[in-house]
Amino acid sequence: YLVFDLPDVADAHTPSAHSVAYLLHREFDAWSERHQTPYKTKFHKNRLRLIMESEMDYKFFLISWNPNPSLGISGTSTNTIPMDLLMPRIVETPKH
Repeated sequence: YLVFDLPDVADAHTPSAHSVAYLLHREFDAWSERHQTPYKTKFHKNRLRLIMESEMDYKFFLISWNPNPSLGISGTSTNTIPMDLLMPRIVETPKH
């Protein structure tokens, strides 16, 4: 799966983890509809997991994901999401 590490603390320059997760969901929905690729998410301890059906879906996501940092976040001075929050980490699960 892919993991988006969200901010631990919100301030004037960084939105809350829940705000970023909500906006990422909107972006995921748009991506999923555009590419007809289903996904699931799981939010736990300021990390948003993106779960897909196949390895090829992950690869396609990584090459086609083009997030918009100006997603309009209220309550922040910049109204943008820092790009490091929009880039996922790849987490491999052990195969049995």
